[in-house]
Amino acid sequence: MKRLVWLFVLLCFSLSSCHDPEAFEIKELGGPIGKILLTSDIPFSLTKESINYYQIDVGSAGGEFTVVASFPENEGVSLNDHYIVGWSEEIPEDLVNVSWTKVNAYQSSYVVSVKPNTLGKSYKCFIMMFDESRVDKTGKPLTSKAMLVIAQQ
Repeated sequence: MKRLVWLFVLLCFSLSSCHDPEAFEIKELGGPIGKILLTSDIPFSLTKESINYYQIDVGSAGGEFTVVASFPENEGVSLNDHYIVGWSEEIPEDLVNVSWTKVNAYQSSYVVSVKPNTLGKSYKCFIMMFDESRVDKTGKPLTSKAMLVIAQQ
């Protein structure tokens, strides 16, 4: 039940915090406003660009991969991200382990380890990343975010 509550909170936050970038008048920033950019050492898909929703499909054997979260260095805005994890199903939390490391002022590394799926059902793990380093012209923090979805069969 606790996991379902976290999942609900994550989804509500994602859907309710979509802002119009023009309202903040920060066109001088070159990167996507309100988005943490993700790259990975394995293929993934950007499934819902409007909320920066990336998905990695993992087979039942599991695996390990690295995802790098970043802001463009030329913007001069440091990435000070944090994350929370949610689940689509009631499953053991140790199936997916996330290890966060600060790479430099503009990048963080997320090493994600997925154990073999012996449950007999597929599930999704949601890793929601947040950062409030960007500000509007009044100095009010703007929340940038990305959601990484791990889907295991």
